[in-house]
Amino acid sequence: ECQINPNTGNPDHKKLSMPIHSAMAILSTSFIKPEKNTKLNIGIIGAGTGALPMFLGRALPFSNIVAVEKDSEILRVGSDYFGLPNSVELVDMISSTNNTSGAECKRKKNKAVFVAGGGEDFLDAISNGDLQKCDVIVSDAFADGHAPPKGLDNFKAYKNAFHDDRDGCLIGNLLGSTD
Repeated sequence: ECQINPNTGNPDHKKLSMPIHSAMAILSTSFIKPEKNTKLNIGIIGAGTGALPMFLGRALPFSNIVAVEKDSEILRVGSDYFGLPNSVELVDMISSTNNTSGAECKRKKNKAVFVAGGGEDFLDAISNGDLQKCDVIVSDAFADGHAPPKGLDNFKAYKNAFHDDRDGCLIGNLLGSTD
């Protein structure tokens, strides 16, 4: 899902290989206009090996991006082969952020914070006030041949993850069964 620069052999996070990720990136960058001196909080559920979060981190340097992936093995592959920073556990992020997104203190330049944890737990942590609310949520999660997976297909679960006083944007991969 990540292109490799043929000259350097390194991951190229300036481009997206998959059309679905390109569409999600266009939507993320087109409809969101941050207020002056305001950072956008972007949550990505289903980070995979990190192509979309890394691209958005470069395209939206004024944003805080938290990318959640349930499968820690996928995060390890992203870290080992695609230039992702090491991930943190969701429970560790919640306990260390003191009601912030954690992205500002842990994010490296033009990169997202990658979190090992489930999308439902991530949304619950935001709803409970353990993490900052989002301006944009991108849901690209798959499980058991379904997108979105059961538990993330109830869009009411996303409602409390957005700011109450300004518009938000939910971008979801709704391909349905992949069987």
